[in-house]
Amino acid sequence: MVLLFSLLRLGVLRGQVSYSVPEEMKSGSVIGKIAHDLGLGVDRLKSGKARVYTGNTEEYVELNRERGVLNVKQRIDRETLCGQTMPCALHFQIILENPMEFYTVTVEITDINDNPPTFERGEMKYEITESALIGARFVLEKAIDDDVEGELDREKASEYNVTVTCSDEGVPSLSSSVTLTLQISDVNDNAPVFKRSSYEAYIVENNTPGLSIFTITATDADWNQNARVSYILMDSAVNGVPVSSYVSVSADSGVIHAVRSFDYEQIKDFQFRVKAQDGGSPPLSSNVTIKILIQDQNDNPPQVLYPVQT
Repeated sequence: MVLLFSLLRLGVLRGQVSYSVPEEMKSGSVIGKIAHDLGLGVDRLKSGKARVYTGNTEEYVELNRERGVLNVKQRIDRETLCGQTMPCALHFQIILENPMEFYTVTVEITDINDNPPTFERGEMKYEITESALIGARFVLEKAIDDDVEGELDREKASEYNVTVTCSDEGVPSLSSSVTLTLQISDVNDNAPVFKRSSYEAYIVENNTPGLSIFTITATDADWNQNARVSYILMDSAVNGVPVSSYVSVSADSGVIHAVRSFDYEQIKDFQFRVKAQDGGSPPLSSNVTIKILIQDQNDNPPQVLYPVQT
């Protein structure tokens, strides 16, 4: 252990990656494509004898060097691993040799509803006077659920159905049930998200002004007006000229148009930013960078620089 700790200190921390998986996944289930996510090749995993190092903790994951993926090694029960602590996560390193380097990995274990509510006692008795008024209320002992309590989230569940059953103590016992439908109203708690972290597009010079270059898209996980996305060209300059004189963006569709005809000999590329904003109050937004590259055409004849001697 001392030797391995010394090697870790001598190695180079190359990067880190995070995953999120539900508890109770079957052994062998894929957690993530670790080689791809860390920018490593499968050959490097093999030649570097890549392995998982967890310290003194139990190993819940294993590395498949042939496929470059992390797998579930054994059953993970969130309640056993973390109790009521949130968030619940596994922290470990991927170690490679020749040269020695290591990567930090975090796997968050999310809760599933795998535990029923339970009372502390299997049987409870209460004395109620016969003079108790109709509608009088009596407090029962609380029931405990080992699953994590969480806030309501319309994006995860927009509706809940709860069945309430009432039964009497007659002989025979009679009962009736009613279903309550709880609809979760939306609040604007999600900003628009672009499909890509950045965009790159090409346009051939001598284009027609107004030409559609390409389309950007952002989606919002909220509902109705809160999910309505509009696109706004952010103020900036290209060679001292407002970017709005080069391109425009359709507020509703996200289509990028060329405002002018481009000349490769004058400008070869430029970039700008577009904001996606939702219709909530207050609105939430996110930005993305777009790079436009001008493609050359053979539109300039050769020029004679010096007189030809005859």
